[in-house]
Amino acid sequence: MGEVMKKYEIKECLIDTDIFSYYMRDIPHVVARAEEYLKHFRRFNISSLTVFEILKGLRKRGLVEKERCFRTEIAKHNILGLDYPVMDRAATLLTGLEKKGTPVAYGDLFIASVALAHNLRLVTNNVGHFSKVGELVLENWMD
Repeated sequence: MGEVMKKYEIKECLIDTDIFSYYMRDIPHVVARAEEYLKHFRRFNISSLTVFEILKGLRKRGLVEKERCFRTEIAKHNILGLDYPVMDRAATLLTGLEKKGTPVAYGDLFIASVALAHNLRLVTNNVGHFSKVGELVLENWMD
């Protein structure tokens, strides 16, 4: 089972879609944690899949102004793509999880694989989605 960090330690992380969305919506607890993180690392690490998920959601609802704000904000951060090392990690991870009878959704699989391939913790409020990935270290900025 994935390890959830109980004590807040500032380590380099990958920010999951839900947490970045909360940050963009100015959820106070997330913004406070994000500001502390940004003092140390200056920018977030975000997967290209998170960019896709947020853009899809904004466009589906026709939120043009929020998409403009998102484009401005996302330009400040480090976008990590689904390159060969990430996809190699994803294939190995999914094969192992399927053998155990505990597969995960591809979106979660790819985000977890980005974090693992770059040796990053994953900041998410969806701990249950990622807890099957035993080697993944999780943080929840909503706690």
